[in-house]
Amino acid sequence: MLAWIAWSYNAGTGCWHEQGSNSMRAHETAPGTCRPRGLISRPRLAAVGLVLLLLLAPACSRNEVETTVDPADLVSAAADRLDQVKTFHFLLTHESGGTPILQTMLLTQAEGDVARPGQMKAQLDVEAVGAALQLQFIGIGDEAWLSNPFNPAEWQPLPDIAADDVLNVEVLPEVLRKIREPRLIGQETLDGVVTYHIQGKLDSGDLAAVVPSGAEPGLEVTVDLWIGKDDSLVRRVVVSGALTFSEATTMKRTLELSGFDQPITITPPQ
Repeated sequence: MLAWIAWSYNAGTGCWHEQGSNSMRAHETAPGTCRPRGLISRPRLAAVGLVLLLLLAPACSRNEVETTVDPADLVSAAADRLDQVKTFHFLLTHESGGTPILQTMLLTQAEGDVARPGQMKAQLDVEAVGAALQLQFIGIGDEAWLSNPFNPAEWQPLPDIAADDVLNVEVLPEVLRKIREPRLIGQETLDGVVTYHIQGKLDSGDLAAVVPSGAEPGLEVTVDLWIGKDDSLVRRVVVSGALTFSEATTMKRTLELSGFDQPITITPPQ
């Protein structure tokens, strides 16, 4: 039977003494002396260690679950899943600067909808001839139209320009499949959706399919992805680094995706 143990403090000696159902046990300190307070007996040290191991065991188990996730498989599944999506909404922003489009404009923000195959309508925020402008863009197959910035009801066809010559978000699955050295950063919640945060590398030239006028090969960029844990849908893509040799290496572009497979109708302007 375990003896009941208590501790008492002797104000005279400034020491703590162990007491129990027996007045004195073989390992106890003799009366009038005290065990140094900074030392812990080996049995008690072992017990403390056991308790710590028991407390840490669940945390270790959680980490083991995370390490079983293969980042490359997550990215591959995300590319395949995005290939199956017929429509989606997108928002492209720049932390600073912009992306060249149509040779004479600098795109600072784009928001719109994509319908496969080859259809896009979007509002383009651009800088051109020293002015900040908002343009409406419609692309259907090999035809494209741009609104007059001073009269949005007036549209102009863009000769020899297709939708994917301006901004081609539709090819994002192809870009995902080129990501190198993917690694799992952790889990994060975006707009109520639990996601895997993956980070990897790309050559800047791999993004030329998305921004045909704004990417040159030969530069390494970092890519961060947020992929839905339950549905493998890409919610966010952040590209950090220069896409051309004239850009600042601090450039950062963010692409947000939403509204997957929602009804979208894109028609030529009237």
